[in-house]
Amino acid sequence: TNSTISNNFAGSGGLGNQEVPGHAGNGGGIYSSKGSVTLTRTTLSGNSAGYGGASEGDAIATDGGSGGGIWSSARLSVTGCTFSSNVAGNGGSGGGTGGNGGGLFTSGHAIIATSTFTGNTAGVTYYGVAGNGGAIANAGTLSLTKSTLSSNTAGAGAAGSGAPGGDGGGLSSTAGTATLTGDTVSANNAGNGGAAPAVDPGGAFGGPGGNGGG
Repeated sequence: TNSTISNNFAGSGGLGNQEVPGHAGNGGGIYSSKGSVTLTRTTLSGNSAGYGGASEGDAIATDGGSGGGIWSSARLSVTGCTFSSNVAGNGGSGGGTGGNGGGLFTSGHAIIATSTFTGNTAGVTYYGVAGNGGAIANAGTLSLTKSTLSSNTAGAGAAGSGAPGGDGGGLSSTAGTATLTGDTVSANNAGNGGAAPAVDPGGAFGGPGGNGGG
């Protein structure tokens, strides 16, 4: 209660010398896989999940970490909190997927009320798939009430990669259920697709933009 969780970083995946690189850490501010977490009037700002690793020569890459502010597969209760400028991890440079949920990733049971998500960003990809859910990525059971999701951005395809942008600038829900009641979702942006690689500009295509700005 009445706390600030800011400028924390989950670990990034290490370089794999001819082998599989290390995996990125999830949950820049908070990582919760068991039990329950309750946050009241708390600010999570400037936290970052880990970047995906890459092997030598970028032959193999791992995905970026999810949940820049919070990663939760357990029970989560959030009331009167602010999530700002948190970032999910970028995918490893050989084609790792960008991390999902710049502010929050949940695959458990999350109840969020009277809270604000602003300026959060899902992970960028290099030759993979960009991260979804600039503010929130849900793969569990989410209840969102009287909250604001504004000016958040899904992950982008890196310039020169031709990779697709991420979906859901404000909220991405790819599994489970999401229930919104009395919320404001505005000025969020789905991710931009990456420009075509310069190796063969005559035959390469730019990546598609992401779906669902809100």
